[in-house]
Amino acid sequence: MKRAARFKLETNPNQRKITQFFTTRIPAGAPPRLQHPEPPPPPPPSRRRTLQNVTAAARNISTNAGNSNSIDSDDDDILEVVEVPKPPPSPKELIVISDSDLESEEGGVGAVVATCSSAQTNQVGGDIQIQTHHRRSESPLSIESDGEISSRENSPPERTAPPRATPKKSPKSPLNKFSPLRHMRKRTSSEASLGSPGNLKSSMSSSLVTRSPKKSLQFGSQDENSTHHEPPRVRYYLKNFINILDEVVLDQFHAYLISSEDQQVVQSFRRLSFDAQSLYVRLFQRKWNWKPVAKIKYKELPPDLNGVCDELAKSGFLERMSANIIELTLEEVLDTLDLPKMLSLSKKMMITGAGGKKTKEACKEALLGKVKNQKTLTGQGSSALLKAALNELGSAYRVTASSKSLFSRLFILYSPPKYWEVETDQASNQLLVILLNNMGQMEYPSYNTNRATLIYRNREELIRFHSSWTLHTNLVAFSESKDWEEVVKISAEAVALLQSLLQDKETVSHDEGLPTFLRIYTAGSVLCHTCWLGVEGFQKLKQFSKANELIQLLLSQTTYLSNYRGRYYERLAINGTHLKYSKQEQKLLLENGLKDPYLRDNHKLILSARLDKLKASILLEATKKPKRKTKALAKRKGRGRARSRTTRGEDYEDDDDDFVCTDDVETQLIDPDDVEVEMVEEVVELFSLKHEVPTRTITGEKMDRGPGNMGKAVFISHQDSSGSNRISSVEQHAIDFYIKEEGYTAGIHGEGSTVATLYGILFWDIIFHDQLPDSFHTRYQPFPLDFHFDDFYVRRRELIEEKLHLIRHVLTMEELLGVVDQIWEEQKSKLSIVSWTLFEDPSPLKGLMKAMGKEAIAHVCERLAKNFRYAASGFPDLTVWNEKEGKVLFVEVKGPGDSLSPKQQLWLDFLIEKEIPCQPSAIKGSECEGCERTEL
Repeated sequence: MKRAARFKLETNPNQRKITQFFTTRIPAGAPPRLQHPEPPPPPPPSRRRTLQNVTAAARNISTNAGNSNSIDSDDDDILEVVEVPKPPPSPKELIVISDSDLESEEGGVGAVVATCSSAQTNQVGGDIQIQTHHRRSESPLSIESDGEISSRENSPPERTAPPRATPKKSPKSPLNKFSPLRHMRKRTSSEASLGSPGNLKSSMSSSLVTRSPKKSLQFGSQDENSTHHEPPRVRYYLKNFINILDEVVLDQFHAYLISSEDQQVVQSFRRLSFDAQSLYVRLFQRKWNWKPVAKIKYKELPPDLNGVCDELAKSGFLERMSANIIELTLEEVLDTLDLPKMLSLSKKMMITGAGGKKTKEACKEALLGKVKNQKTLTGQGSSALLKAALNELGSAYRVTASSKSLFSRLFILYSPPKYWEVETDQASNQLLVILLNNMGQMEYPSYNTNRATLIYRNREELIRFHSSWTLHTNLVAFSESKDWEEVVKISAEAVALLQSLLQDKETVSHDEGLPTFLRIYTAGSVLCHTCWLGVEGFQKLKQFSKANELIQLLLSQTTYLSNYRGRYYERLAINGTHLKYSKQEQKLLLENGLKDPYLRDNHKLILSARLDKLKASILLEATKKPKRKTKALAKRKGRGRARSRTTRGEDYEDDDDDFVCTDDVETQLIDPDDVEVEMVEEVVELFSLKHEVPTRTITGEKMDRGPGNMGKAVFISHQDSSGSNRISSVEQHAIDFYIKEEGYTAGIHGEGSTVATLYGILFWDIIFHDQLPDSFHTRYQPFPLDFHFDDFYVRRRELIEEKLHLIRHVLTMEELLGVVDQIWEEQKSKLSIVSWTLFEDPSPLKGLMKAMGKEAIAHVCERLAKNFRYAASGFPDLTVWNEKEGKVLFVEVKGPGDSLSPKQQLWLDFLIEKEIPCQPSAIKGSECEGCERTEL
């Protein structure tokens, strides 16, 4: 048997290239080619290249390295390698021109170059290592690939409605560490960062053979009457899209949520031509707006897509822009025009109000100015401009709201969106996850899915969740573009929907019956999160009163997002200072927050600190009683007291009898003990730390950062024999100090990733225990659904306590180290909380375990197991240890002006309580003006 080329996905941060590897096996003597359901006809002889011909072709490519459109090749072209009968004695470079599905948004395909050493092949058979580089488009969030990720998905509501105005520029969304987009970006770096989760698939892994995405691919439901007669090629985005539809529709667990009309739409999609299906999936993943047919270009599709678009329109999957669409606005039409067409339209309409600026925005403002009082296109005065704009535009289409809504709901059933992570479009991410998993670049742990609980009672609840999520997605987009006016408008819609939902007692009762980790996938939870994000909009607009009203609405219920209540109280207190709340009002607010049973310790610590400071302020004011009264006023008051005595009786005692009035302002002092009893009555117990941690000061010389002290501070670590200075970060400077001065032999700047890796390996079997219902709903989970909730510990209490008992009292240290070796060998590179790149191999981790000891390991793992999401942050920055002496130290590094966060204080307090060495270190240094940066 011969083996065809092996591919591996990599990226370069500067050139934004992608390298793709795959492996498949072919019979000896047969040309290496991919197997399709229906083998395509053999390529013409001109497509077969010898080593010499291919090398010559590559020389021509190298001169056009910057032109991504200089290569003309078919999508998913079959790579053929023809061995030369007598290869040259020295290894030579084999360069093959090919392409892949990973093209730019305009459909351009970059130069694909494959290199291979002739020394790696032989006549009998062997591995041919081929590396293909594909130049990406410049936009980091428009990855039009097999798992296309558009800049921002704005899903429409169930009804067909005009799309909400979208941000002018799609911003980058923050990515959580398990995002497939982050994974692709991380591959652009030659070295993975120490803090990353480290789930990169090894290029030499044998599992790539069986997980090749181009092995055993099957496509069905292709219309025989398709106008595009080229042989079907592998289009992973379409294959994965259809697989998701089939898995959801055919799953009886979700049958009650899919109507017969929904099933008919799915079947209609399956009857579309291959090109129509492909085009729809491409457009489905992109932002929901109008797209001119002339601008829709994909390498694998025909140059003229009018026929394909007509087919999709007749089937109800696309709608054509027309003046007959009542909701269509002139602004939508103008947004669809490019600059040349906009200038042409302005010239035809004889509009010169653009001020001479030949920009799209200036032309648009000038055109809209002509009909600024027109809200729709049905009024007089705008029809002429509409007609001219549509004529200038030509054919334009967008995905129908109904089909997009349906397929989005099916994607939700396949894998509910993690809206709280503010990710990019969920559907695109799902397709990309499947693609990378099939290619072996994102490998997930092995487990059995175990759905058991029905989250939605009926189809209407699913639709309500999808509509709420769409609203949330729109708000996030405007928030990222800092359009706060739109943010508050959307939040107002969310408030109305939430208030209506809270009145539905039956729905609320059903949601309360769901486990907490499943309740977040209900409409109520999404609407609460949308309202919480809307609070920021009010604050940015200085509308603190409205922000607090919104927070009070969220606090009025405990069913949805109860773990956010600490954040609500914190924000109420902060806004109260802007609204000039009285001290007694602030005191009452903080006391109510501290009595809330849903608050975490870090929020209790914050509120307690504010309340303690507030009480001290009240006491200070009470001990000083300013009397700004004149003698005349005192006389009038004295006469009033006399009348009061007459009226009330001689036994009446006036509090001001001892008041002595003078012409000057006088302050009367009161006994502080009396004031404390009278005015500052203790209502709730303040939360406080149990231990105080002394701070260690580390000094050193800092590099001169130039005018303004821009950038991070860097320190001089040492001077070598040549007198050159080696500089390092603040954290590395601290590690060097502890190794040189304190007798530690190893150190790492891993923060929470260090103990998370230790915990993830030792508790791997419990984390991926799949016998509990609803732990795993899809095959693409890096941890169970309840992992970030209290439910994880509650549902596995016996297993966790038994594991902790084994660590403390049963297993020897050598046996624990054996567990690390076993898990590292069997599970390495699988996506999880374990940071596989934090340590090059398990040896340093095992050395750390020896230094910690079993009791310390058990204490740390227990805290992480009880609520990983809460405890994973705040762990000290540095871990230094000495394996031989059996000592370890966890160090929180703070530079000038930094202070410990509440979670950091709680971790240090916990470590001290468990007698685990730890300390905060303050790094102070003097500027070294004569030093220059030579090494980082």
